[in-house]
Amino acid sequence: MHPAKTTIVLYDGDCGFCNQSVQFILKNRKHNHFQFTPLQSDIAEQLLSGFHITINMETLYVIKNGKTYEKSSAILALINDLKNRYQFLKLGYLVPTFMRDGVYKLISKNRHKLKTGFCVIPTDGEKRLFKA
Repeated sequence: MHPAKTTIVLYDGDCGFCNQSVQFILKNRKHNHFQFTPLQSDIAEQLLSGFHITINMETLYVIKNGKTYEKSSAILALINDLKNRYQFLKLGYLVPTFMRDGVYKLISKNRHKLKTGFCVIPTDGEKRLFKA
């Protein structure tokens, strides 16, 4: 896998809602240029420290094309990597960042209540996409 084409998704590995989101990406991705890493891992800390970012467990991070994205911008950064039926979500760019992130923060603060007890169990073909 070419590193420049890899989309790295850093998520809260202890969060059922976050794990369900990873499952959504796995089911709806256009390609295999993904790497998934829980925020609790040393790899996540190393990756984000290279961008001078201190991990916030209530934040989703995406590293793509040498740039980092967080919160709602991280979600929007994933859209081009999803199947065509989700391309309408690009309309989210029309919403000001402070409004998108306000909704994001509300969901993030309640994410453990939204979905509990869910664990990502990758298929044999997906296991190479996960780094811990």
